Amino acid sequence: MRAPAVMIRSLRLLLAGAALCGCAAATIPASHAADSAPTPSAPSAAAATKPTEKPSFEVAQQDLETSDANSWTVPLTIRNTTAGGVYLDSAYVEVESLDPGETRTPRLTKVSLPAFPRMMPSISAGESGTFDFQRPAIAEHARLTFRVHLKNFSGKGEWYAATAEVKPGPFARAHPSQFVSSGGKKVEYVLVNGEGDAPRKPALLLVHGHATHARMMLPSAQKLAARGYTVMVVSQPGYGQSEGPADLMGPATIQALAAALDVLERTPGVDSTRVLAWGVSRGATAVTALAARRPEIKGIVAQSGIYDLWATYRDTKLDAFRETIVAEAGKDSAAWRERSPVLAVDKLKCPVLVLHGESDVEVPPTQAHDFVNRLKQRGLPVESDFIPNVGHTLPVVEVTRATNEFLTRSIGS
Repeated sequence: MRAPAVMIRSLRLLLAGAALCGCAAATIPASHAADSAPTPSAPSAAAATKPTEKPSFEVAQQDLETSDANSWTVPLTIRNTTAGGVYLDSAYVEVESLDPGETRTPRLTKVSLPAFPRMMPSISAGESGTFDFQRPAIAEHARLTFRVHLKNFSGKGEWYAATAEVKPGPFARAHPSQFVSSGGKKVEYVLVNGEGDAPRKPALLLVHGHATHARMMLPSAQKLAARGYTVMVVSQPGYGQSEGPADLMGPATIQALAAALDVLERTPGVDSTRVLAWGVSRGATAVTALAARRPEIKGIVAQSGIYDLWATYRDTKLDAFRETIVAEAGKDSAAWRERSPVLAVDKLKCPVLVLHGESDVEVPPTQAHDFVNRLKQRGLPVESDFIPNVGHTLPVVEVTRATNEFLTRSIGS
């Protein structure tokens, strides 16, 4: 791509990212592409006749919403009303989640924007330009504060800020959170009806991992619903708007998921004989324990799960996770056994698909391999996909490829 010599009238900047899940937030790398060749923008009359001392940086449009494709688009404008040229040498954005749901992680995430200075050309006196910040949404409702460092050609620089509030879009508004009671406490769930003409549809119970909650799983639910599945996403105790405390796949969590499953099976249009449970990280462990108690579940997708609490505690590279295990599961041997599906494979009766990254330093893959081997020894129908050079967060393409046929075989489509 050739470097523009003058200000771009419209430059589209794509900041691509992955779903954040697991035990820690991630900084998302930037990529970029230009929509059109650079064209000059005419100086304003005020700029031509009366230069100001400083340029300005602003959000070019308000009333922004998260798109139905779960992405953000924020148009930004830099106006150089000074007498000399300026250029941008660094930038970042602070993303503050305004969602009511609890993730048990910081609400403010700082993301570097290295592509901004690479793509933004020098801005001559009296010129301005608008460009789009685009990325997958990590919250339905968020405040985005962009900070850019602009320098003049003598090298003197200053930081400028512009703030945008992105509100929930049509899909989010059409799918409000609902609540069911479990043990006297409320459990949050969201129901997404499957598409298609079938009068009774197969159903999925979808359960998140740490640092997320039910509403953050809606993009996945939306894609599954497009394939004809009615999907219920559930917030575990202590997450989202479900009342806590969190108990790391313990009795309160299993009871909460059972209450949600009861609602799903009674939902009009759901075929209660074709229900599958899919969990991520601690959610994978929880749905496995649920299936051991609810034989009507026809299949399990266990993604990046915790199957042996002893092995996980010993081998995880995250000291904070060890602290979480003790804080939520205590030091009692019986409680750790209760949370270790590897010791209860004889209670499972349905097919199981295990997905895990071979480079997972948060939840070691060795204990996942052990779980698969023990299931095979019991003669259970088990499939697995251990993905090389991948950590705790699995690539969407790999997960989709591995689950498509398994879902069809287990509950149809």
